Amino acid sequence: MRRNAVAAFIAIMSLTSCSLSPQLPVRIGNSLEDDEKAAMATLTRVTDALVAGDKTSLKTLFSKQALSQASDFDSEADALLGFFSGTIHSQELFGEPSSGESIDGPSRTYEMDAFYHVNTDKNRYSFMIINVTADTTHPENVGISSLRVIRTKDEDRLFVSIDDMRIPGIWCRPDA
Repeated sequence: MRRNAVAAFIAIMSLTSCSLSPQLPVRIGNSLEDDEKAAMATLTRVTDALVAGDKTSLKTLFSKQALSQASDFDSEADALLGFFSGTIHSQELFGEPSSGESIDGPSRTYEMDAFYHVNTDKNRYSFMIINVTADTTHPENVGISSLRVIRTKDEDRLFVSIDDMRIPGIWCRPDA
């Protein structure tokens, strides 16, 4: 039941592309396959930093804007590094990535939102990553703007609407 609710939410988000306004449906790459490869590459960079326990590498993945708007990036990064554990057995997209383009005069911003499942020998995690892949006016916005990591068993409670999950920086609650 929980999986069906999360799958329905992701399907609706993918179809409505409601993450940016005004927004036109667009793919970051030329096809869904390109978007899936880009989304998985982003997740791999995040999980590589987590497995290595490398806060500096993790921080470089975030946009300058997200870092400046995050309430306490270093504390959240420390919490995430302490929360995520184990050897990765699998990592996969959960649903299709949702990509969109926002146009404001000559300015264009491209964003990709994706949900993932990562299985380790110690736990099963769910990731949500909002990644700005291009911004023609404000290059400081390019990079991950929001990363949410929870235990998969908590998806129903902690994966809420995409707009409610647009928290700059990292959101991780090990004790949730």
